[in-house]
Amino acid sequence: MNPVTGIVHELVNSGIDVIFYSNNDFKSIIQKTGAEFRNYSYPINVDIVRRNLKDKGLSPLKLFIEFISFSDKIMKDLVHDIETERPHLIVLDMISLHTKYLLKYMHKRYEKKITNFKPPK
Repeated sequence: MNPVTGIVHELVNSGIDVIFYSNNDFKSIIQKTGAEFRNYSYPINVDIVRRNLKDKGLSPLKLFIEFISFSDKIMKDLVHDIETERPHLIVLDMISLHTKYLLKYMHKRYEKKITNFKPPK
């Protein structure tokens, strides 16, 4: 998180609007950068993540399932935020397994003329 916060701080100081999604554990760190902190609308089960990180005996499959479930839940909220607010930059934390699929989904919406917001490639 630390290298990203320095970059975000510089971007904000140069006039870039930055929205930074993460969980509340990092709220104060993110707010110090000047970026707008947003907590994910559906909390990821941080206890499952922490147990999997600390205890190698727990199933990596449980961790993967938690990330997939989380990604599925937040996708529509992220698309809504991007299309309505059109910020200069959105930063997603390390849980951003969904980013690649978010862009594909947004491209499909644009191609089907559901939105006039053309996402980056």
